[in-house]
Amino acid sequence: MKITKIIMSILIFLIIYVSCTALGDPVNNSLHDNAESSPPKRSIEENYITVGEIIYFDKDRVHILRGDTIEIFNVSKESFTNFYLGEIVAVFEMDENIYDLRKFLVSDFSAQYTTMGMPIYHIKGFIKSTDGKKIVIKTIEDEITINTYTEIHLPKGMNVIADYINFDGENELVDIYNENSKLTLTITKIKRVENTGAMILSTKDENGMEYEVSVSEAIVNFNYSELEKGVKITVYYDKIRESYPIQVDAKMIFR
Repeated sequence: MKITKIIMSILIFLIIYVSCTALGDPVNNSLHDNAESSPPKRSIEENYITVGEIIYFDKDRVHILRGDTIEIFNVSKESFTNFYLGEIVAVFEMDENIYDLRKFLVSDFSAQYTTMGMPIYHIKGFIKSTDGKKIVIKTIEDEITINTYTEIHLPKGMNVIADYINFDGENELVDIYNENSKLTLTITKIKRVENTGAMILSTKDENGMEYEVSVSEAIVNFNYSELEKGVKITVYYDKIRESYPIQVDAKMIFR
């Protein structure tokens, strides 16, 4: 889901850009400048090359997303087997064109940004109405109209969490989650898929039912290194497969 959000944010930005250009109103350049401010604050030595999200492992190379830029580094396979797809890492240069990955601890997950540096807002409420490519969400204090660009059919009264951006007074949907379709699970084991680097959590619910949760595409509010056996998580999922253990593609995970 992270990659989907990346694509979605770029699409939203391009649509806004084209619209504004057609109207003779150029996009504010600060949107590009803010992309540099969105990475987390440094929490380890200051001499790293970059900090970003792992989006792909390729033999002895790792692809890092920083803002709206993808960088590729030569890293020995032995050194990245302790890291996962979707994890935030710091990259250090060891020798000429040879790099090392190290854990990076994000201290605050309350602020989220698109790859273009635009803040993502996070609200809870229920669906008041849907009209073509717009949805109206009623919150405790207000109601918000959000553009969806594609038609989304959600039942009236459905409890949701919505992520959206605001541009020139218009709210644009990034993603939406069903508040009534979530799982509360306890981690029993953490696994790494060798060929992709994806993190898989073996978990159980309060009734002992077992679930395998794929983490790498999910929005999270924790550092991967903070997960361990016994930790409880809340999982909002995109897909769930009736196998055993039950396979879950997570969209968002809260610790």
